[in-house]
Amino acid sequence: MEKNEYIKLKQILNEIVENNNNKYILLSIKSIYAEKIYKGIKKYEFRKKDFKKDIKIILLYETKPIGLITGCIKYDKILKDTPEKLWNKCFKLSGINEKDYFKYFINKNCAYAINIIETKKFAIPINPNDFVEKFTSPQSYFYI
Repeated sequence: MEKNEYIKLKQILNEIVENNNNKYILLSIKSIYAEKIYKGIKKYEFRKKDFKKDIKIILLYETKPIGLITGCIKYDKILKDTPEKLWNKCFKLSGINEKDYFKYFINKNCAYAINIIETKKFAIPINPNDFVEKFTSPQSYFYI
């Protein structure tokens, strides 16, 4: 569901990202993993559920204490498998240690890996609170 209060934010993002379709996924991520993505160390971002919409630009919202949209990624595919099989496929470019990976997927039968193909760290991070009244970060992700 598109939120009207995100119109101004999307206008700014469209200029920075050069996105013509005006659709984004806002993904919450810890700063340690965002930095690994920007440095090219982490080529897979793991999630417990898949996106329901085919949107190829993901905005990275670094969780508190940062609390800013610091950049974006583009991906080409999302891999789906058991956590064990997905780890065996992706661990070399995972940017996460095995213990934390399996802790994240504890009691899960299915895991998803977003295959990152391009990254862009914004020169000036975006504070969503400047554009969206009563902004709350996504638990995992949401569409804007």
